[in-house]
Amino acid sequence: MKLFVGLDVSSQKLDTCFLLDSKEILFERSLSNDLIGASEIKQKIIEYHET
Repeated sequence: MKLFVGLDVSSQKLDTCFLLDSKEILFERSLSNDLIGASEIKQKIIEYHET
C-alpha cells in the first residue's frame, strides 16, 4: 500500500489530502500554515504508516 500526500501551500493555510494507491481518500483537511499544522500532518503520516 502506498500513501500519496498532496499539499497546496499558501501563506495562511495548508490544504492537505492523503490518498491510497487505489485512489481512496484517507484524510482531507485545511490546516493552518504554522508549526501546529505541519505537526498535525506529520502525526497523521506516522499514524497511517503504523497501520
